[in-house]
Amino acid sequence: MATNRLLTDFYGNEPLKETLTRMLMGGRFPHALLLEGAEGLGKRTLAGLLAAALLCLDPDEGARPCGHCAACHKSLGGGHPDIHRVAGERSFGIGLVRRMREELDVLPGEGRCAVWVLENVHTMTPQAQNALLKSLEEPPASVRFILTASSRDALLDTIRSRVITLTVRPLEGALCAGILARLEPEKDPEVVQQAAAAASGNLGIARKSLADDDFIRWLESVAAIAEAVPGGYEYELMRLLAPYERDREGLSRTLDRLTLLLRDVAARKAGGGAMLSGADRLTEKLAGRLSLDGCMRLLAVCREGQERLENNLSGALAISWLSARLREAILL
Repeated sequence: MATNRLLTDFYGNEPLKETLTRMLMGGRFPHALLLEGAEGLGKRTLAGLLAAALLCLDPDEGARPCGHCAACHKSLGGGHPDIHRVAGERSFGIGLVRRMREELDVLPGEGRCAVWVLENVHTMTPQAQNALLKSLEEPPASVRFILTASSRDALLDTIRSRVITLTVRPLEGALCAGILARLEPEKDPEVVQQAAAAASGNLGIARKSLADDDFIRWLESVAAIAEAVPGGYEYELMRLLAPYERDREGLSRTLDRLTLLLRDVAARKAGGGAMLSGADRLTEKLAGRLSLDGCMRLLAVCREGQERLENNLSGALAISWLSARLREAILL
């Protein structure tokens, strides 16, 4: 039996892949499918694999896309004449939809159907969505639509009611880190783990982070703050937090990361629990310098700090408040 490339080339999301494989068998694939999920989760890759599966020539439906037949070579290589991609970036306007509609009645050139992949439809204007509606209501028999969006909520009710929506989800942390390590073998293993953790299992975002020097510097910055906390030196904490004085979003992100590190330290002190930060060496080091009660007080400070930022406390005041309260939590 040939290998189903949908199952092997798209990571994680096993229930989703099983559902899609069942849809592909017996001609049960819907005329319009929407894949929703955050940027970086692989919706474009998955849409390409599904398009290839719809055109695959392998007689075993459960093996499609096989990756070996002539149709798969063209599909997966980006050269199949019956796969049409239309991508909206900042805006998916009515002009794109009108041009697509002019071509919908053209019969497939080689395959059993024509596959239209409409990417980033969450950027569609209401006018474009209304123009698309008729094509979704009365699609040519030889056409299949695969849409991608960050969220179905960005679409009109009339569009949502005419598509089957499936959600692409982040990977479990250990799986994401393992795949990332295979894809980026030259990177420091602990940095890889931290990138996977910081991206909350979003493989695409994690890979981008590893190539971003600013991200690496940010990891180092948070590590320096975390290592300074047990010392309880208020002015040192203020110095390390100073770069975020005019960056409230960055400060919030830093607090999120510090919370994750302290949560892992508390878990170590309590004798168990999954490590979520990916920073094993750092959390082990901190566990030797902090008590469990101290960790809990520090976590409470981080939570309150986030609340104050959400209530529009300025960056400068937040840094001053945090530095003082983190020091107090250590000295109690």
